[in-house]
Amino acid sequence: VELAPGPPHQQSRPAERTTTVNRANPNNGSNPARASGKEGAKQAGRATSAPQPLPTFSVRRLHLRLPVSDDADADTDRMHQIAEVAKRNPGPDLLLLFIRSGNYEVRIEPRGVNVDADSFKREVSAVLDHNPVFDEDQVEVAQLRHEA
Repeated sequence: VELAPGPPHQQSRPAERTTTVNRANPNNGSNPARASGKEGAKQAGRATSAPQPLPTFSVRRLHLRLPVSDDADADTDRMHQIAEVAKRNPGPDLLLLFIRSGNYEVRIEPRGVNVDADSFKREVSAVLDHNPVFDEDQVEVAQLRHEA
């Protein structure tokens, strides 16, 4: 008598819980989907950056956060090199370049012309010894409408 009621309760409750979990997983799955979407966008961006033409954005702010090494002089050199890249890049002005939370942050403002943000990031990456990771948390690019 103890075994007969036990298994139905154990089976019915987990079945309901499993159903609830399965219903919750798509909801929870949407959050990891966003995270995986970012990762997928990273991988897709890297994979498609070579064969396909890159879109041109009107850049509002472009943040580059780069890890600080043990060599302060080398970091300063990198910082100045990035500033030169920003000056050569058609469009943005280097607004400010500073150290924040142990990272270099480069903020760039546009002059009102379209800037190829991906080519700028590639050029900055070429300046560095290592390729910085650019993701949605580190790079902020805003598409602005062209108005005459």
